[in-house]
Amino acid sequence: ADVAGSQITDAMDGQKLQARVTSGAITSSWINVGVIQRASICDACGDGEWMSAECTLLKDRECSPCKACEASEFIATACSANADTVCQACSIGDCDAGQWQSAACTSDADRVCTDCSPACAGYEVSDCSAEADRVCGDCDATCKTCSGPDPFDCDSCNAPMVLDSGACVYVCDSTCATCDGPTATDCTGCGDGQVLNEGACEWVCDASCATCDG
Repeated sequence: ADVAGSQITDAMDGQKLQARVTSGAITSSWINVGVIQRASICDACGDGEWMSAECTLLKDRECSPCKACEASEFIATACSANADTVCQACSIGDCDAGQWQSAACTSDADRVCTDCSPACAGYEVSDCSAEADRVCGDCDATCKTCSGPDPFDCDSCNAPMVLDSGACVYVCDSTCATCDGPTATDCTGCGDGQVLNEGACEWVCDASCATCDG
């Protein structure tokens, strides 16, 4: 018997029709079939598979195993119900100038290139390379700029300190032999005949003097 294709579509939505065609042909609007053996639900694809051919009135859907990417590839698009895995080759070679590789290519993502850190505020322990970012260290607190971490690695000083053989030192007040600041009360040591009194160098007066300057 002749059966309208629109009727079959309505009746068999989501199903496959297993039939023996005894005569006629399939057209855009009609299907002439013989004895309908049975109708059943279209099979679903299993885990790790995708539908490579859709279910039709006369044929079940076809399922194919999801593609596995090669060791030199990563998954650009994961396998889904209707599409296979899309693999993409891992990037090769060094990152662009001014960048370093912060993560290697894995099965799930391409390698990651990251901009090198800016110039160091302190001193540079190691420069930015293909595999590692720039490493910086802090100057000693007495230095303005430096080439290392120690007090004798200073390259320049904050005023009023001055550079002396790699160390930043104060220009002591004339009354001090040594000091930790620029004023007359910043003395840490005194010359002969003087004593330190609350940061100031004072003369030890003769017993005959009430005050003295020597």
